[in-house]
Amino acid sequence: MSVSFTEIEASLEAVDAACQAGELEEAQRLFKHFDEQLRATLTQEMLAESQATQQAAISLFNHIQTLSGALQQSKVSVAKELSQFVGNQKKIKAYKNT
Repeated sequence: MSVSFTEIEASLEAVDAACQAGELEEAQRLFKHFDEQLRATLTQEMLAESQATQQAAISLFNHIQTLSGALQQSKVSVAKELSQFVGNQKKIKAYKNT
């Protein structure tokens, strides 16, 4: 039985696109769907079945790792920007109170 990763890869691409667009709530919803899809499709038996299935699974894993790294960088960037914004708001408030 050959496993088709076309739908799974398309779901992961949708997650990636939502992340790139900054739609993180949508990305989270899509990632849950992707996770369910992957768990339903990929089993130990299927991985043991063929080298091609293993390579496709490795490719998906690498894509997930890349996406995860990009999201982590985005998280750090947003946290820094938020910190600067809050700091600026405090300075403005202090200036207004003088």
